[in-house]
Amino acid sequence: MHHLQEIDLSLPSLSATELALLAGLGSLARLSIRARKYQDITVQQLRSLCSEPFTALRHLTTEGLDLESCTALLLWISPSRLQELTSDLDPFAPVSTISFERFIDAVGQSCSHTSLSHLQVIAPALNYAEPPLFFRVQATSLRPLLAFGNLATVVIDPPIFIVMDDSILQEMALAWPDLETLSIGIERHSLQEYRVTLPGLIPLAQHCPRLKKLGVVLHATADINEVKLTDFISVSSVDSLQFAGSTITPDRAMEVAAYLSALFPKVDHCGLSAGEVNDCEMSDAWQEVCRACPVFAMVREQERRRQPK
Repeated sequence: MHHLQEIDLSLPSLSATELALLAGLGSLARLSIRARKYQDITVQQLRSLCSEPFTALRHLTTEGLDLESCTALLLWISPSRLQELTSDLDPFAPVSTISFERFIDAVGQSCSHTSLSHLQVIAPALNYAEPPLFFRVQATSLRPLLAFGNLATVVIDPPIFIVMDDSILQEMALAWPDLETLSIGIERHSLQEYRVTLPGLIPLAQHCPRLKKLGVVLHATADINEVKLTDFISVSSVDSLQFAGSTITPDRAMEVAAYLSALFPKVDHCGLSAGEVNDCEMSDAWQEVCRACPVFAMVREQERRRQPK
């Protein structure tokens, strides 16, 4: 047992005592736990059972925990050299702005800023037409994650609305130059406060040359007429875009498609998705964007090939 390097468990329930038994395995590098119930998962209880847990752990996946239990687990194993952290949250557990911010702070405090390259925190969406205030958190709460300079995958979609804007997206682009996948809040419906605009996507193309998959809630109604894309931006490697629940002005679908095709020329008809939009006109407009975007990209590519070298 002490030489085990990988464990994958699926249990009806898991207690702090049982978790502490696993924590003593000195060679365990990869742990995946799925349980329908967790008992006594508090940092005090865990520390009382094992003071030096998971000394070799590099990959941790949990499924079914709430945010507070995830926070307790991270604080318990601190300091850690985790390379991958995946938390599939219980979508029915109580959640608040405070519990989410504590979790993000725990990630920042517990994980090595140089080793962590994969962070995924997700939960199935619960349908709220207009969520109460305590279900919303400003994207500035994610700033502790900017210290992780080697992040390549960031997928954050908890059972709470993260209000993104252009400024925090630019901070992420500058902080995570090795980024390959970025997806934040695409399971939630759009809120009026969301302010990620089309020009706000430019820093990702400028500073994240390895970015392949992007998912954000987009506010595609802001004016983009004065924005000019430089030639070097159009070599972005992105091949998958998801703009679930995003807003758009229906009569500007072609303008949006032209912009996206210039910024992300490798995205084809299979790689662009706007998900579900409650407004029928907006939904139709996004479908137009999805159809037109690869056509614009193809035309631009043909024009580039005709230009003399």
